[in-house]
Amino acid sequence: MATAEEKRTITKKRLQELRNMCREHYNVLIEEGTMPDAADVRVTNQKLEELMELLDGKIKWDNVLTASYAGLADAFLGCQY
Repeated sequence: MATAEEKRTITKKRLQELRNMCREHYNVLIEEGTMPDAADVRVTNQKLEELMELLDGKIKWDNVLTASYAGLADAFLGCQY
């Protein structure tokens, strides 16, 4: 079971990621005067939906925690020295 601290950390990380993605969409709109790529917007919407489902209890925290650790392991194993 994920602790309150782990839940807070996961939520904060996901919110930061979504904020950055939205900022990129905004920059494309303002700087280039065009709409952001539809595929990028769909990815952002999917991540937002996942976060909402997680916070609503439709996705178990343990599944997210396991995926987070797997992602860390992949990142560590993928590092080149």
